[in-house]
Amino acid sequence: PLQVNIEPAQFVIEEGSSVTLSCLVDGSPADEIVWTKDAKSIYMKSPRNISDTSLDRYSFPSNTILHIRSVKREDSGMYQCLVANDQDSAQGISYLSLAGIIINPNSAPVLTSSFTDRLLHPKEDVSISCSANGKPLPRITWLYNKAPIRSVDPRVSIKEYINFRDEISSFLNITALRVEDSGLYTCRATNDVASATHTARLNVYGPPFVQAHINITSITDDDISIECLYGGFPLQPFRWERS
Repeated sequence: PLQVNIEPAQFVIEEGSSVTLSCLVDGSPADEIVWTKDAKSIYMKSPRNISDTSLDRYSFPSNTILHIRSVKREDSGMYQCLVANDQDSAQGISYLSLAGIIINPNSAPVLTSSFTDRLLHPKEDVSISCSANGKPLPRITWLYNKAPIRSVDPRVSIKEYINFRDEISSFLNITALRVEDSGLYTCRATNDVASATHTARLNVYGPPFVQAHINITSITDDDISIECLYGGFPLQPFRWERS
């Protein structure tokens, strides 16, 4: 799996000085590398697209190094290096602040690792995980087909830990899979500032099923949306019916 860190991870510098951020990538291949500041892209390198920032004080000696010269007040904030390939993605985070300038100590959650779609067999065991940081440290909850998961089933367990980078990691473990475990799984990280979510599907071989819909009450000219929450694999083409 990919692991990404930025060095330095947090620092305070004087206005007018220069700084270099290094994106350290463990794992390969690193097919796509994106640098962002406060969640806005400033550099992207991928097989499909290469674009550099328009900020003339920012330079990239390589796609894993960001150099900022003559730092100004507006350069304060959160920098991220996002790395991805066809199988995995991860990101590193660094916070830059200027000496004498007080910034909001709170920040929205950022998912630093997540899980992908999986195809599994009945009776297999599976573990999916996601990690997040933020200030204050977010709380991670899990959803199955958009409903909160409550560990009443002895086959299901949720474990969490906090690592040395002040990231919280949560693992959802399911033993002895059943076809009824097929569906959408969501990891949601929430703190006092905002929430961040990631969703992927677990498909389990077995006969198809559709989760029961709840009744919807609407008035004329309103728009409504009905989602088909299903499981099982493989599947034939879907068909909607109205009685």
